[in-house]
Amino acid sequence: MRRGFASVQIRVVGVGRRGGAIDAYTARLDLLETAVGEWRDASSIEASQAAAGAAANLVVGPNGPGCGDRDGDGVVKGESEAGILPGLDGTPLGLASPLAADECIARDVLGGRVGDVHAGVG
Repeated sequence: MRRGFASVQIRVVGVGRRGGAIDAYTARLDLLETAVGEWRDASSIEASQAAAGAAANLVVGPNGPGCGDRDGDGVVKGESEAGILPGLDGTPLGLASPLAADECIARDVLGGRVGDVHAGVG
């Protein structure tokens, strides 16, 4: 699998060896890449909807917008205890949240730091 984005983030964070938060984040990116590949290669609209739902749930987590059985088949695909992003109310913390000290994660994954837009950054 391609890991260009994840490996760049690991170097930017400056961790000499992969820590728990980075491992969880990159493992989720791998799952997301698999779901998006299944979505891309789906041979039916049903398979496409199932894979798209799994991908979305992997990103938003249990308290994210629209999380759940997105294709209506009674199975929540991509279900997890936490998404890449924090829930709408901030809980649970997303897998990217512990990596927010990295400016690329804060800006590109979590949507920026408070004041970035006003300071002309982002």
